[in-house]
Amino acid sequence: MFKHNPKFTALLLSGVLGLSSVSFGASTAYAEDSQIAVYTITFDLSEEGVTLEEGDVVEDISGEYGVSVFLPEAIPVKEGYRFSGWTIDGIRGYEAGDVVQIYDNATYKPVWTDPLDTTKYSIHYNVEVNGETLDISADKLDGKAAPGKILRVATKSYENPDALQLGWKYAGEEFFTSQKFVVPDHDVQLDANWRFYHDIIYYAGEVDRLYTSNTARIARAEGIATDLAQSSKFTRDGFDLTGWECSADGKIYKPAGRFVMTYEDVTMTAVWTPINYTVVFNPGTGNKDVKKVQGLTDTSIIVPENTAVKAGYYFDGWLYKDEKYYPGDEFFIYGAPQGLGIALTANWVEGSAPETTTTTSTEVVTTTTTAAPETTTTTGGVSDVKGDANGDFNVSVADATLIMQNIANPDDYKIDDALRANADVDGENDGVTSSDALVIQRYLSGSVESL
Repeated sequence: MFKHNPKFTALLLSGVLGLSSVSFGASTAYAEDSQIAVYTITFDLSEEGVTLEEGDVVEDISGEYGVSVFLPEAIPVKEGYRFSGWTIDGIRGYEAGDVVQIYDNATYKPVWTDPLDTTKYSIHYNVEVNGETLDISADKLDGKAAPGKILRVATKSYENPDALQLGWKYAGEEFFTSQKFVVPDHDVQLDANWRFYHDIIYYAGEVDRLYTSNTARIARAEGIATDLAQSSKFTRDGFDLTGWECSADGKIYKPAGRFVMTYEDVTMTAVWTPINYTVVFNPGTGNKDVKKVQGLTDTSIIVPENTAVKAGYYFDGWLYKDEKYYPGDEFFIYGAPQGLGIALTANWVEGSAPETTTTTSTEVVTTTTTAAPETTTTTGGVSDVKGDANGDFNVSVADATLIMQNIANPDDYKIDDALRANADVDGENDGVTSSDALVIQRYLSGSVESL
């Protein structure tokens, strides 16, 4: 029989089976959730009378969390017994050369069968759906086996409208496809292992400018990792869907991010981030004359002057959706359909601009002078007001706009290093992000009480 060179019995096979990408609830760890640690598998051959064949070696195996390794192919020897495999707890079984994953320090002990003992115990598979036991005798899953025998669980699965079958359950343990158990000194019943379906309810929130309904739901089996909906699940003018806020743990997950399904329905509420538009003012006379102003959805910008000249015409404001805006006016950024920008075009009128007439009145006017309101001027020092990104000792839409402008174009829109701590109002010192601009806007609208 072919044997691995003992030097290779400890070969680490990280990801060799792709098992780290499949989740069965708590049994799976992800890189972002786990600290790097090294664990060791040891093999206990201290039982009296246990030896190894000449030339065989069984060595400890060490590796990081989740790494896949080969168990030794060396066969322990004990007079009067036949080596069946390895076990940690007397329930799960592993045969020589099997691939296992390291999740903790563990000690494997040999499992033996007695070839002279003719005793066999029954192995029975049981399937219950909604309280009714199915007759699965035609599938011939049942059998008998000697104590100490290591058996692979049946691969057969059954339908349940309310649940997904993931292998079988025995002695309080879940056994998935290809996993094995040690036959004890008594009869065994393996029950269908059901993971029941629950709903992920996607909720856009009570928001405007949606192109779809604000709720959708999808069923997923409990304890199973699933990909959340992508950012295109809901479409809203002027906003990007940048996350899902989970009702179960309060965390915000990325669109299409991995999520282990809870054991009850869960709501994922959309996190909306206003788009930082570059509003284009195009006079139609060439790129050199185009004006561009940045601003967030639901904020206002000041309409710029037009410096272009068109022979035989005069400029009469900027047009956007049949509305006319003049330099100095406020333009409210309502947002645009996904994938589209915002552009205003010059309104040119043929001929010369009409002359303006100034009328001087001889009427005597009585003027009442009202004292200007008092203003508070802060001199010296650097603002430490949370949310104050521009250093004017106040929190306003200008701070949210500056943050988005800084993210989009940090060379032209700078935030002083001394003020970046003010701007970082969301997260735990994770730097200035679009989420900070969103929190400031929520604060200004009253949906967030404090920064």
